[in-house]
Amino acid sequence: MKKNIILCAMLSLGGWILNAEAPVLRNICPQNYGRVFELSQSEGESLLAQTESMLDEQLKKDSVGNDFSFKAVFRQNLGARHFYRIFYSRKKLEHLQSESIPEGTFDDDDLYWAKNGFNSIYQIIMEKNTAGFSVLGGGWISKWEENNSGVRILFTDFMLVPVGERVGFLKAEVRVPLALGQTSDGLLRMALKHRGGKAYGNQSAKYQLIAPGDKNLFSKSASYLEMTASDCLVEPGSPLKYSLLSGFDKNAATCCKENSYDNMMSIQADFHMTSDYIRRNGKLKLLQAALINGDASSKNNYFSTDRIETLTVEAWDPSDSEVKKETFSFTLNDYCLESQTVYLPFEAGKYSFIFNTSAVIRAKKEDVCFSEFNIKLGKEGWIFGSLL
Repeated sequence: MKKNIILCAMLSLGGWILNAEAPVLRNICPQNYGRVFELSQSEGESLLAQTESMLDEQLKKDSVGNDFSFKAVFRQNLGARHFYRIFYSRKKLEHLQSESIPEGTFDDDDLYWAKNGFNSIYQIIMEKNTAGFSVLGGGWISKWEENNSGVRILFTDFMLVPVGERVGFLKAEVRVPLALGQTSDGLLRMALKHRGGKAYGNQSAKYQLIAPGDKNLFSKSASYLEMTASDCLVEPGSPLKYSLLSGFDKNAATCCKENSYDNMMSIQADFHMTSDYIRRNGKLKLLQAALINGDASSKNNYFSTDRIETLTVEAWDPSDSEVKKETFSFTLNDYCLESQTVYLPFEAGKYSFIFNTSAVIRAKKEDVCFSEFNIKLGKEGWIFGSLL
């Protein structure tokens, strides 16, 4: 295909410049460590005392025991809104940065502690406003999961995105599969599963626009977006580094990289809109998509890494098989390190969309990636905040 060879201007990062406020979280929460700062011990203890009952309720909701030796409290400000992240762990956070994935040879005792979360972290995020505190959710970081599909390690983090008077709340999960084997002397050998010599993770996310004091996120009484994506590249020392979170963090220096079966990238977006939302706003109408293609952290990284040439978008209504599925393809401009938008000519009333890579510009590094992604709705505008 003919490529547009006009060189776009280098991207400005605007007001979201990272200053590494909490370096202890650099590998644990790679998209967020520069946006939060840790409270002093006395400030943290005071906040924990004020919110003890609601924190205990969240721990019970996720079947989390309250037997942690360490608790660290961080604050994140978005304009006039104040959010707090509480990390529960059995080791100090600085000792967990490089121990998030249990690789190596294990005896029975080692295996017991790996399964029971000795190196795991549980995070709760909540907001403080004039009415008090409200818990938004919680999630595990480096949590052992075992079922018929095998053993996977769960990593969770949250992204807060300013969207007008509201805040976009994104909860993303990455599950990293482990390969297990027996040694000749009866020990268990654990290692990351690989594709093309690199580790990978299965990823999904949920997203909701929240007003101050909102609770019960992602419930049937609220409208929200559910996303699934092709498997991401996993860096063992920082498993969330190339996850979906990097596609929505308003930072072009981070990017979401794939490690999928077909070396392609896809995102499926399923909108769960309440009947009240549709009654007030009409049928959902997707107007545009926006993308910063490739690894836009520098010109060198951009040109040396695989990037998307063509996206094919499908749209349908999963609740009504009579509604015709629509498909539209568009070619992205190359040599462009800033947001580029495309109009999507879909009829109103579609609630599921899948963005599939249908052509790739190959480079030295075979990791198809994008640095930012956004969707514009007829009533909501750009739902992931303003474009970079």
